Amino acid sequence: MTKNQFLYDLRRRLRALPQSEIDAAVDYYDAYITDLGDEAAAIAALGSTKSVAAEIIAQFAVSGGTEPENPDTRRANKGMKTAFVTVLAVFAAPVGLPVAVAVGAVLLALAVSLFAVFCSLGITGVVLLPAGLVYVILGVYALFYSPPMGLWMIGVGLFALGAGYLLTLAVAELSRRVFGGLGRVAGRFIMRSAAKIKAKARKEV
Repeated sequence: MTKNQFLYDLRRRLRALPQSEIDAAVDYYDAYITDLGDEAAAIAALGSTKSVAAEIIAQFAVSGGTEPENPDTRRANKGMKTAFVTVLAVFAAPVGLPVAVAVGAVLLALAVSLFAVFCSLGITGVVLLPAGLVYVILGVYALFYSPPMGLWMIGVGLFALGAGYLLTLAVAELSRRVFGGLGRVAGRFIMRSAAKIKAKARKEV
């Protein structure tokens, strides 16, 4: 790989960063390779553009990046920018991408499966409510013709009403807890990965 190829690929991998950061990084490595004289040896010593880009992005995340000069704009964008750069740093890391994709795929599959189960249970609970009410009403009418049958139908209807109500509440509460838990797990994974990248970047600075 020549110097121009290295710098071109590095610029491409850094395209999510601000243009000023990209230009500064490319200029630095351009001068670094030129000063060493031997392009092949300098590029071999630097390693792949993927690892170099990951280090640059991690250092950018640690420093917090460059903030807009307008105070109002800075306050509005600070949280979004920090979250974006942190996630970007995780996925830019050489090992972070495969791990993040694998964990993300597992969490997504689990979320979809649980969503399907909860939807089925929720629909069952919702259907039981009107069905139970119909059975109670029919049971009241049946009392005039066949009291045992009427009482049986009323009992079944009340059971369906209670089961439907409890099932609907249980599904709503479980959905809140389970999906909230999955969100917290994903958040902790991202934060731990970002912390490892930041720690590595601090050691290298």
